[in-house]
Amino acid sequence: MNPKAVEHLKRAKAAMAESKKREEERSLQFYNRITSGRPWLLFKLGAIFCAILSVLLTYDTLATKEIVQLTSDDYEYNRDIYSTAGAIIWIGDEIYTAGSKDFISVDYESFRIAKSGILNQSKYLVFTAHKESNPTDFYGYQRHSVYEWFPLLQIGLLIPLFVFLFKREQAWFTFMRMTSIIIIMPAAVVILLFLLV
Repeated sequence: MNPKAVEHLKRAKAAMAESKKREEERSLQFYNRITSGRPWLLFKLGAIFCAILSVLLTYDTLATKEIVQLTSDDYEYNRDIYSTAGAIIWIGDEIYTAGSKDFISVDYESFRIAKSGILNQSKYLVFTAHKESNPTDFYGYQRHSVYEWFPLLQIGLLIPLFVFLFKREQAWFTFMRMTSIIIIMPAAVVILLFLLV
């Protein structure tokens, strides 16, 4: 190789090394900026809020405070003969769905509502149906309810905590941090408001 080409390759190699070093410094500065100070404190508080809400919703889903017996005047139902969607049961403003096969030979005096342990919300409907003369309890779940999304909702609410605990200077950290800030934390506030109203 001629000396001019060798000199050019040395300069190009030095320029690439300098560029790589500058990029690493900028990346480290960005990482330090997003993992320190007030924004990081707010992220930590949001992650703790989401984790506490996840634990409360898990307990509320699994623990039943009471089961309230309903009379036939407390509810209305619609079960189309050829429906594949199942039966629809209205209790006040709440709508519950039950599988069409579960709604065969229903004991209409057996309808009960399970109340959650902490928020005292209606979680699901319990009713007895007779399959082959064996009474069996079946469940109808409330539509558009947080109890219907167990455990996916609780796992989703734990994502900010995992981001906080396993912070790394990598692309997945930045992506999950932004997902937590833009989607998960606002959704947690909406869920809490939805449950309290």
